[in-house]
Amino acid sequence: MDAAAAVVCSKAAVAVHNHADKDTFLREVYPLRKPAVLKGIYLGACTSKWTVDYLSSAGGSQEVKVHVASVPQMDFINKNFNYRLRYRKTGR
Repeated sequence: MDAAAAVVCSKAAVAVHNHADKDTFLREVYPLRKPAVLKGIYLGACTSKWTVDYLSSAGGSQEVKVHVASVPQMDFINKNFNYRLRYRKTGR
C-alpha cells in the first residue's frame, strides 16, 4: 500500500491506494481480495463516453439494475440508495 494510508471504517481498516497503476493493482491489491479505496486512477474513456444517451443506445432494450439515490454521493456503508430495475424505452 503506497503512503501507508488507511481509511478506518466502523468495523475494519480499508487500504487506500493513490495513483496505483495496473501492475501495482495486480501485485498489491487484487491478490488480497479485500475491500480497498483506489484514488487518482485512470479509468479510461468511460468517464466522458458513458453518457445516458450512449448507454441507452448501446444497451438496446435490455433491463438493467441501477443504484437510485436522492443525493449525488452514494454511501455504500450506510446504503443511502436502492436498487431498481430499469428498461430502455423504445422509440428514443
